Amino acid sequence: MSLKVEIRKRYRDFELAVSFDTAGSSLGLLGASGCGKSLTLKCIAGVVTPEEGRIILNDRILFDAEKKINLPPKDRRVGLMFQHYALFPNMTVRGNIEAGIRRKEKRRLMLEYLTMMLRLEGKLERYPYQLSGGEQQRVALARMLANEPEALLFDEPFSALDAYLKNQLQQELLGVLREYQGDILMVSHNREELYRFCNKIVVAHQGRVIESGDKAELFGHPRLLTTAILTGCKNISRARKLTDYSVEALDWKLRLVTDRPVEDWVNHVGIRAHNLRPALDGERDNTLSVLWAELAEGPFENQYLLRCSSGEGACSLSWIVARKEWQGGLEKQAPARIMLPAESLLLLTDSNP
Repeated sequence: MSLKVEIRKRYRDFELAVSFDTAGSSLGLLGASGCGKSLTLKCIAGVVTPEEGRIILNDRILFDAEKKINLPPKDRRVGLMFQHYALFPNMTVRGNIEAGIRRKEKRRLMLEYLTMMLRLEGKLERYPYQLSGGEQQRVALARMLANEPEALLFDEPFSALDAYLKNQLQQELLGVLREYQGDILMVSHNREELYRFCNKIVVAHQGRVIESGDKAELFGHPRLLTTAILTGCKNISRARKLTDYSVEALDWKLRLVTDRPVEDWVNHVGIRAHNLRPALDGERDNTLSVLWAELAEGPFENQYLLRCSSGEGACSLSWIVARKEWQGGLEKQAPARIMLPAESLLLLTDSNP
């Protein structure tokens, strides 16, 4: 099972040029708004036609510019779920699902199977406006699966939902997708969503794929500055290499020891806000004297803005601490020095390929 995409589409002020391979896995496409994520899905589904390249699904050519192959959407065996599900408002749940059934001789059996699997019993004669957000999503998923797709594409499927409903629907969708045997491609600007659903992640920026890999590796050791920012790193400084295992953080006026070799291309260093910790007595390497500046209080964790003490540069760091940990002792004696652990440092470059 594999979805291979290598396409180019030009507009007057934007060019999409992406290349990736799901390799039989669930793949997430992460990027800011306007980077071409949704456009990529539309090209795969056949809604938009690229000008160059190829799209191959399980050795079937869906699109090949050179060979002039461009299968219509109905023949691609690809299911696309839009942000707002795009259900037919004038059709009942039954009609919406039956509209997706590819083999009409299996209509009754397929309808019964999907109704049971997605818990839509008693809803078949209702219209979309009579359904909850979760029920609408399940109907949209049933319509996709009715076509027996070889790949499922999701375009920001949870973007319009409140936090409670989003968590509930994510759990339900995860349960359904565990049973699905085809390829899955999900696009989002929400890194937590993609980490939850996908094994591999591709990072897109301004119409290009700039970095990709296993999700744990990509979040743990991104190479590019843009990737670090998109995956949530809040603390970043310009840097220069000092030795094979140390850099100078120029904005923090701090020498940092690393636990990994420093490549010549490294020109930034970062650390995630959760990975800071109070410096212990006697620790000097990778520590900063700080002043407590601002607090953004949350129900389960607090985010603090720390200012570097005079003499160590005009810089700031973001530190996220669980409220339980803070109330367990840190609140009474706020640390004067913060540790940036070597194993948590991100060694980065701002030179995109």
